[in-house]
Formats: sequence, structure tokens, C-alpha cells
Amino acid sequence: MPSSLEWEETISKYKQACDEEIAEELNEDNISDHEIETRSASHHSTIDIEKLRVIDLKAELKARGQHVTGLKSDLKKRLTKIIQQEKTDEEKPEVSANNTDEQQPSTTVN
Repeated sequence: MPSSLEWEETISKYKQACDEEIAEELNEDNISDHEIETRSASHHSTIDIEKLRVIDLKAELKARGQHVTGLKSDLKKRLTKIIQQEKTDEEKPEVSANNTDEQQPSTTVN
């Protein structure tokens, strides 16, 4: 079991990490809408949603014509759903092209 000194050190580090996260969130709220609007959407294969900051989530959503308000968790869910749809839409033409190739009748010479 950790000593009281170890607990105090752990609590202090946790508090510092929380304070840094809150400061980052507050700084991101001060970024202008113009900066968000000027970004273009990234390809879904290059996006790691878990590593995106709020400003990045908002920029990706704005570039896709979606709402950019809400908590970070809401923004992540919204962007995840959109990216899954993009992946599905991208795979559909490949599937139909493959099916077309397979369904072509074979030609036989008499």
C-alpha cells in the first residue's frame, strides 16, 4: 500500500494534469471561427479521433458541413459516425466494380 507521501505526490501530479487539460480547453475556445472555417477536411484514413484536440474536431466537422457545438465527447461521436459513413461510401464503388467484373458473361466461340 502506498505511503501518504506517495499518495500526495500522485494527487499532485493528477491535479497538475487536470489543470493543464482545462487550460488547453480554455485556450481552444478562444480560437476564431475564421481559423476553423479555413481548414479543409482530412481524408478519413489519416484521422486519429482520439488524438484530436477540440479545435481539430471542430475544424473536421466544419469542413464536412456539420455542427461544431457540444462537448468534446459529442464532437468525437459525431465525427466518428461521419468517418464510418465515409469509409462505407468509399468501399461501395469498389464492391460494385468487383461484382460487375465477376458477373460479365463469358464469351464462347462456336
